[in-house]
Amino acid sequence: MKQPTSATRFPFASRTLSLAIAGVFVLGVSATAQANDTIRLNIAHIGTDDDHHFHHGFEQFARILNEKSGDRFDVVIHKGTMGGQRENIEQVQEGILDMTSSSLSVLGNFGGSVGVFDLPYMFADREQAYRVLDSEIGQEVAEGLQDSNLRLVSYWENGFRNVTNSRAPIYTPEDLEDLRIRVPESTEYVRTFEALGANPTTISFSELFTALQQGVIDAQENPYGNIWDANLYEVQDYLSVTQHVYAGNGVVINNERFEAYDEEVQQWILEAAAEAGILQRQYVADLEAELRANLEEQGMQINEIEDPNDFIEAAESAYESYFYDDYGRDLIDRIREVARGEG
Repeated sequence: MKQPTSATRFPFASRTLSLAIAGVFVLGVSATAQANDTIRLNIAHIGTDDDHHFHHGFEQFARILNEKSGDRFDVVIHKGTMGGQRENIEQVQEGILDMTSSSLSVLGNFGGSVGVFDLPYMFADREQAYRVLDSEIGQEVAEGLQDSNLRLVSYWENGFRNVTNSRAPIYTPEDLEDLRIRVPESTEYVRTFEALGANPTTISFSELFTALQQGVIDAQENPYGNIWDANLYEVQDYLSVTQHVYAGNGVVINNERFEAYDEEVQQWILEAAAEAGILQRQYVADLEAELRANLEEQGMQINEIEDPNDFIEAAESAYESYFYDDYGRDLIDRIREVARGEG
């Protein structure tokens, strides 16, 4: 069975070089592939470690895909070498890459309403999130991505996001006052942390470590996996378990290329992405306790917040000022009902 190819075979030195070889990728994937042709899929994600949950997910995807197809696919996975999430999405749009994974907040900038799932305190636990993401609502809010030549094939997971900083532990919203915090390139995150009293700024994940190291910002927020993978414990002293956002992850494919595949190939891709997503989600959940312990061993001071309701109430002002208008109160109410098992 074919294994995913090491990305080291494709040492892309720059975005310019990536654009220059885009035509090679397109020819390699040939959307009109005949029955016995090998189909190459070039995939990128922002993780840099083989144990990163994105990499684990795409390795499972490649394995399942070739099991279903009889080894029809040559899958190349680039680990953290093709830029940040926004760059990876743009590369998929342009056909430089075939697939990528992205936080829903960043993906939402390209169409649809998937960013609604990254609103603060939308889900109380994973089960609520899965109930919504895997429902008709999950497909409905992603349809608009196709206008940007992107097709969402599965929802994977980053995990619940927590705040780290170099100033002091966060126990109440007041502790966030004027904290210079990096957030993803997403209006939703900016508005959330403004409502919580912080001073947010958007910085690409690929530039985050340097920004913290140089004191450009004091804080950031991410799931345990991203904090560990990026070695943020080297430049952050405190981790506060705010769990302010359940961070789902959208796996997208170049839509024109997908539509040009025959129906059988499309089905293999969709089924493999969904099945890999189940394994990827479980992988993230299983790793959390281990990663938290690892971060503590590296010297991070980890604390629970005093009362989650204080943060929920503070974040509600962002809903009243922006989110109900941006996404529609009806959609947000539907999501909450389905999450609670009432829809």
